Amino acid sequence: MTYMCFHPSNIFFNCVFNLLLVRVSSSSSFFGSLVGLFLLKLCGTHKLLQFPVLGSIRSLRVLSFYALLGCLSQQLGSLEYLLLHGCVGLLYLSELRAPLPTQWKATSENGIVRKSITRAWQIIVPRNNVRDFMWNSISGSIPMEIGNITNLKLLLLNGNKLTGTLPEELGYLPNLERIHIHQNNISGPIPVSFVNLNKTKYFYMNNNSISGQIPPELSRLSSLVHFLLDNNNLSGYLPPQFSELPSLVILQLDNNDFGGTTIPASYSRMSKLRKLCYDLCVGFSRSLRNCNLQGKIPALSLIPNLGYLDLSLNLLNGTIDGQRLSEAITSICLSNNSFTGTIPVSFSNLPRLQILSIANNSLNGSIPSTIWQDRALNGNGRLTVELQNNKLSNITGDTNLPPYDTVWLQGNPLCSNTNLVSFCGSESDAENKNQGPTNNTSDCQLQCPPPYEPSPRSPKGCFCAAPLLVGYRLKSPGFSDFRPYISSFKDYLTSGLDILLYQLYIDSFEWEEGPRLKMYLKLFPVYNDIRVANLFNTSEVRRIRNMFTSWSIIDSEIFGPYELLNFTLLDIYKDDSNILTEHQVWKQTLIAVTSSETSPPCFLKSRVRV
Repeated sequence: MTYMCFHPSNIFFNCVFNLLLVRVSSSSSFFGSLVGLFLLKLCGTHKLLQFPVLGSIRSLRVLSFYALLGCLSQQLGSLEYLLLHGCVGLLYLSELRAPLPTQWKATSENGIVRKSITRAWQIIVPRNNVRDFMWNSISGSIPMEIGNITNLKLLLLNGNKLTGTLPEELGYLPNLERIHIHQNNISGPIPVSFVNLNKTKYFYMNNNSISGQIPPELSRLSSLVHFLLDNNNLSGYLPPQFSELPSLVILQLDNNDFGGTTIPASYSRMSKLRKLCYDLCVGFSRSLRNCNLQGKIPALSLIPNLGYLDLSLNLLNGTIDGQRLSEAITSICLSNNSFTGTIPVSFSNLPRLQILSIANNSLNGSIPSTIWQDRALNGNGRLTVELQNNKLSNITGDTNLPPYDTVWLQGNPLCSNTNLVSFCGSESDAENKNQGPTNNTSDCQLQCPPPYEPSPRSPKGCFCAAPLLVGYRLKSPGFSDFRPYISSFKDYLTSGLDILLYQLYIDSFEWEEGPRLKMYLKLFPVYNDIRVANLFNTSEVRRIRNMFTSWSIIDSEIFGPYELLNFTLLDIYKDDSNILTEHQVWKQTLIAVTSSETSPPCFLKSRVRV
């Protein structure tokens, strides 16, 4: 027999066989008869004891335990690959009752119990071609052997403590669509081999210590949509060839050091670009901000759908292009540069504009009040204008502000005019209301026993239900004020999850440095007057979680990329072990693979976050 799978039920053997290629010799002893056994998979063996007899099966090379609790035999014969993972419930390797066999002491720097790291990686690739190990405090370096997983589509390693450099081998994954390694401690250059990632659409490598020149060869990546490398140690120049990327929507490179280079004039030809960030805006950093860029801004008015522009905290100079920007623009952040001349009248009548920030420059002349007076209010009504610390002398036109707009002019000569003193206060004294609860009111006064709570938006009236709790973050939103977009966000997310609008409740939201928008969501089950308890069934929990973790929700140009921070199950759902999915199982497996060399092989110090 080549492959066999066992699962304990009433006695011991009751399993759906995987692939059975049988070559069995007859013998009275069951295990002793399996002289040709190559792979033994024991599924759900929760109380597995020792199997000394396994050492007598000389053909056995792969031993795979699912949900193992118990001891391992010191006699494992010619075993080459020991795989410890789970299928019925999540296994915590620290619960093993005995040390691993002596011949299985760690043989590599990462402490994985194996003799061949390459083959072990190939074996543990899950069926959905996803490696998801986000937010688990994994340390160590990224193994070069990942480059052998040629069917890999999603590599999700963000939010850990990974160090070292990016392996060249990652550039030879022909089917990779996403690479998420942001918020780690990765250093070194971007491998030139990444030019081979022809199917990769999403590069999220922000918040690391990646250094060196951005390889101009990456301009050959025709599928690239998002390129986020902000908050690193990049240097050199901005590759002019990036204007040749036909699908690029977000280019975010703020908080790097491009050493006084200019923004290539060719960037004005990025026809699909919606967000160009190299700076700091409203207290948060945006795409080409704080990058030591100098010179003049290219003619960005030629980009037809540009929605977010942040070039603040650079060394840019000259006058500001007077050509009208895209009507899709929500944010113009040009503060903390050395711009001269007057404020372009073309900044008027931009219907979606939420913030115009040109503070701390050397602008002079008058401020056209048409910037805030002629704006068509279409639900995106709040406008903040920041023009502090320039050389502005007057306001032309009507000085009466619309109800929700604010204009800040402190530090300009015009503040000596007593009629304009109301514009000259300190912005730091203003209350920031662009975060907090969504103020969804509900008349429901129903008292629900824990863990149930009232479903606040149901058209069927008030009822008790157990929600799913979701931590969710927009990594690069195309706006500065979320409030006008709350309704459209609900439509977008419920459509993507294929749930009803009233099932989604935004409990709270807040801006984080980036700027990134973190929010906490509650997903409520559909009302059913037949059931006593309103719960999601097991398959629906798994389906919704898989929608988040497989990135099956279609991208939105205005909301940008997202990341799942947590998917928390109330105890009433945790009691159902079937909800523990293969997604969790494989997450646990990589922790064994990449645990630090100071830890005992395959023993976890902490449990995996679910």
